[in-house]
Amino acid sequence: MLDNWLHPINPTDIVAQNELQEYALLHHIDVHSGHHFPSLKDTQVAIIGLDDHANHIRRFLYQLSWHFKSLKCADLGNIRNKNDHFITQALTELIDGGITPIIIGGNHVKAIPQFLAHKGVRPYSNIALISEFIPYLEKTSNEKFYLKELIDKYKSSIFNISFLGFQNHFCSPHIGKWIDENRFDGLRLGKVKSNIEEAEPVIRDADMLIFQLDALKHSDCPGIISPTPNGLPAEKACQLSRYAGMSDKLGSISISGYYPKTDIGFQSAQLIAQMVWYFMDGYVNRKKDYPVTNTGMTEYVVDFKDIDYQITFWKSNRSGRWWMQIPVKNLKGLNRHRLIPCSYQDYKLSCSGELPERLLLALDRFS
Repeated sequence: MLDNWLHPINPTDIVAQNELQEYALLHHIDVHSGHHFPSLKDTQVAIIGLDDHANHIRRFLYQLSWHFKSLKCADLGNIRNKNDHFITQALTELIDGGITPIIIGGNHVKAIPQFLAHKGVRPYSNIALISEFIPYLEKTSNEKFYLKELIDKYKSSIFNISFLGFQNHFCSPHIGKWIDENRFDGLRLGKVKSNIEEAEPVIRDADMLIFQLDALKHSDCPGIISPTPNGLPAEKACQLSRYAGMSDKLGSISISGYYPKTDIGFQSAQLIAQMVWYFMDGYVNRKKDYPVTNTGMTEYVVDFKDIDYQITFWKSNRSGRWWMQIPVKNLKGLNRHRLIPCSYQDYKLSCSGELPERLLLALDRFS
């Protein structure tokens, strides 16, 4: 069925075979070519291009070293039709089958089909967005401000949206109030750059990640339509991609906004290829420690005597990662979101008698 949604590619048209070492990534993945469609049995991640621009990225991705013995990866080619419904069908089939799509290429964000693919699998989803601005204006809905349409139509199915790397000078003056009113999360560019570890729990809580290339600074990523001087450096982008790969909860990632006409020396294509590589590296290092049960977890209970309140923290013995348990009785079908990823800093803050902001936002979402 999937081969009806996807156009095959010919790797020999993308990269010269004499450029490839025996350990090159291309030699270890299953590619949708003209005469062969990959067997998806046991496939864990699948690359999908939104247009032919994805082939520029593949040229460099295929040459990277394969370090992932336990990973089964397929490159399913490029989507045949850019219509949102068409893309949704392809992504839904993958996500429903337990395969994580890595979506590359495309000048514009395809957030709605990516979200609808998750909505078709579970009733509530968390979205993480890495971008230089927050694409929402109350009275505007277009390709740039795509969150307006997404939220207006599907807010009842969105549990949370987290914004990372945004710069206030690109955002509406009212955006901060809007984030607070909707109990969304926000980590500005300065916070992510100075303490990137705080971004890890945010990404770990997401079902889907949208990584817009405009979040990166021009000197590191020239291949976008309107590059700007400030933004995340390349190494931070790769680290965030690895965090995404390590998340047991994350079901899809899209890296969008690539524009080859301004991509000097194909620097951006190389960077995206490396971001995909680091996502794969994170994926093979998943600890499978999402706390479905308490097995393999250490419990820490913090009492707030002044306000007669108690928080339970859980620490994974496998990865050292932390979660907070939301102390609410009426889950309204949201049991999957009861355990909130957090950091060791949140635990230390609680031990000092202060309620973490992450907890307060989560409690508001359950109210």
